[in-house]
Formats: sequence, C-alpha cells, structure tokens
Amino acid sequence: MNKTIPFLGILLFLAVFVSSETLAANPDLEITLSSEQIILDQDEMGTVDVLLDNIGDVNFTDIAVTFNQAEFTDYAGNEILVQISSITGLLQGENDTITISFTPNAEQYLGELRGTFEVVATAGADESVTKTFAITVETTSEFVKITLDDDDLDDLQPGEEFDADVEIENEFSDDLEDVRVEIWIINIDDNDDLDDESSKEDIDKNDEYDFKFTFDTPLNVDEDEFDVKVRVEGETDDGEEFEAFKIYKSVVEIQKDEDEEVKFENLDMPSQTFTCGSVFSLSIDAINTGEDDLDDMYLKLEIEGLDYSLTSDEFDLDSGDYDDREEDEDFLVTLPIGLTETSYTLKILAYNEDHDVIGGEYINLQVNPCAVEDSDDDTSDDDDTSDDTDSNVDTEATNTVYLPTGFISATLDKDTWSTIFWILGDVLLVIIAIYFVVLIFRKRK
Repeated sequence: MNKTIPFLGILLFLAVFVSSETLAANPDLEITLSSEQIILDQDEMGTVDVLLDNIGDVNFTDIAVTFNQAEFTDYAGNEILVQISSITGLLQGENDTITISFTPNAEQYLGELRGTFEVVATAGADESVTKTFAITVETTSEFVKITLDDDDLDDLQPGEEFDADVEIENEFSDDLEDVRVEIWIINIDDNDDLDDESSKEDIDKNDEYDFKFTFDTPLNVDEDEFDVKVRVEGETDDGEEFEAFKIYKSVVEIQKDEDEEVKFENLDMPSQTFTCGSVFSLSIDAINTGEDDLDDMYLKLEIEGLDYSLTSDEFDLDSGDYDDREEDEDFLVTLPIGLTETSYTLKILAYNEDHDVIGGEYINLQVNPCAVEDSDDDTSDDDDTSDDTDSNVDTEATNTVYLPTGFISATLDKDTWSTIFWILGDVLLVIIAIYFVVLIFRKRK
C-alpha cells in the first residue's frame, strides 16, 4: 500500500484550511478626532473633525453615525444642537472626514456635557464594524465665569453647618453691575432644596467677587450625594441684562459616622420662664441621624437637680426612610412647688433598647422667685397676732396661695380663715331666724 496517499490528503486539507482563513473578510476602521473637547459660549457654534480610516480588507458601502441627544441636554432641558455631516461609503485603504458641529442653546446651563457617538460601517449583510468615541462640550458665558468652592462639601454630618462659596469672575469686555447670585442644594431636604441669594454687587472688568453662603445640613437627610445649582444675573454698563446657570453634580456628600444617634429639632414650649407649680406642654421631634435602625427606643425628660422625670412610650425610628426616621413626642410638665433656684436645666434624653443614651437636648428654664423659707415668728404669742396682722400681711409668706393669672392672691393665715368661717356661720343663723319670724307674722294675719 502506498503510504504517500494519506500524506497528500493531509497536505490538501491544510491547504484548503489555510486558503479559507486567508480569504475570510476582516473589516476594520480607525477613528481619529481633531479634539475630544470643545469649549463654546452660549449660542456659539463649534466643530470637531472625525477622520475615518478603512484599515480592513473590505469596502464599506454604508457608514452611519448616531448619538444620544439626552447626553447633550442640560438640567433644565436645554439641548446642544448637534449636526453630523455624512459619507456614503469608504473603500479599502481609504479615509474620509465627517464633521460634527455643536451649538449650545442661548440659555444653556454652563458646564460640561459629554456624549458618546457610535459609528457603524457596513460592507455587506454579515460584514460590519462598530466603533465608539466621546466628545465633551463645555458651555461658557461671555459675561461671567462661575466657580463653586466645594472643598467643605463632602463628608457632612446631619445638622452640620457648612459653607458654599461662589466666585464670580468678570469675563466681559467692560464692568458688570448689580451682579447677584442664587444657590440651591437640590432635593437635600425631603425633596426640597436649601437655597439662598446674595445682595447685588458690582464687579469691575477683569475682577472677581466671592459670594459667601452658609447652610445647615438637615437632620432628617439621606446618606447620599446632592447637586448644587448656581444662578447669576446682572447687567453690563450699557444696560444689557444677562443670566447664567450652572449645575455641579454630586458635590454635597452626606456621611453618617455614628451607628446609633438621635438628634432633636422643632422644640415647642410656651415660654422658658415659669413660676413654681407651673404646668406646661412641651413637644419635640426626635430624628434618627445614625446608620442603624432603632427599635424600642424611648425619650426621658428630666429636670437637673430635682427628683422629677417623665418617660415616653417606646417607638421605632428607621435609618433609611424619611417618614419613619422622625418621631414627634409631647410631654406635660408640672414644676414642683417651693423651688429654691431661679434657673434649672431641663434634659430630654434618647435611649436605645439597651437603655444607653444615644442623644440629648438641654433647655435652660428660668424660674421666678417663689421659694418659701420657714419663719421662727410663726409660733409667736397669740396675744400679739391680732395686733400685728396688718403689719405682717406684706411680709408673711408662709401660707401664700399662688393662683393662675387673672386671680387675686391672698395672704390669710389659719386664724383669719377660722374667724371668717364663724362670721359666715353667724350671718347664716341670723338669716334663718329672720325667715321664721316673718313666716309667723304672716300666719297670724
């Protein structure tokens, strides 16, 4: 048997395999941008050239370029106008250029928008290549440059005070007048904004001005990142009015460092100055500002230095849900009689289910002088009591009766009350006697 036949078969198979691999299509496209970023004033047009180079081994008969308009749409819905020139095809080894033009809206928000473009080059039903590239468009103003100082806007705690300063630089060819800045921390307060606005300032040509703003981080806030919106308005020396907006994405960051923590707000009480025995209501909101859910927690009201306390019912405070992160608690407080100090600290303490303190609020109470001191003269001789009654009315405080506002206070001692009682009894007997006498005389007639 000839052994060369199988060998020739193998060679023939390899030749066919290599030939099929060599003949397989290999479409490819190389893309080169004249720029990956373009800076334009509002309502100004600019272009980017895109060089397409067919480096594969097929002829492209169709080339399509698409993009997502939403990526070039600002916070307020203003769209950058994007226009793309076209080419019908591209032969093997050749190149051609498409031009993409960008025109920000006259009211376009300042800042950067970055969009992705997709190029699909087709050679046949089963032969195509897809490439992508991105271009950033920065919209500026011919009047001002806006810069937000965001150095202190990260890692904020609930309730923490922070600064958000805005520098406005005059980019115009002349002085600017009545420049005013408004600023919003968007959706940070239960989908409401924290906002503020400045006074009006004049900014000379080639000069800048720092507008300073201070905010308090809400207590009931999500652990999240929030956007900042800045609006600038003013006019030129010639009276031309201008307006510019800018959005800073995710620059305010809330971080909750404590696992279990409760803070308080919306304290409501009629006054902070009282008299002994006063009864008043107090309400306050307890807010979970920590990372953990709080189950079976409670509040306790105490008056420092006194054996007096009130305890609320147990309740739950979640960490992640706005509506379930806050609880309004009411207390009915009765101040003791005979307080000896004019100032007391009222404490409202939050306890977890393990009875550990996880937050507190401290209120200073002012108390009008009302303490009573026992006098050694109270047991003086009865013979002197009647003689000294008038002189002691102003100084005897032992049995002073405190009545609500609108009543008259009296300083009657025990003997005086007894005398009044017997007098009223005698008067009553006289009235009864007169009644019977009149009745007898009527019967006789």
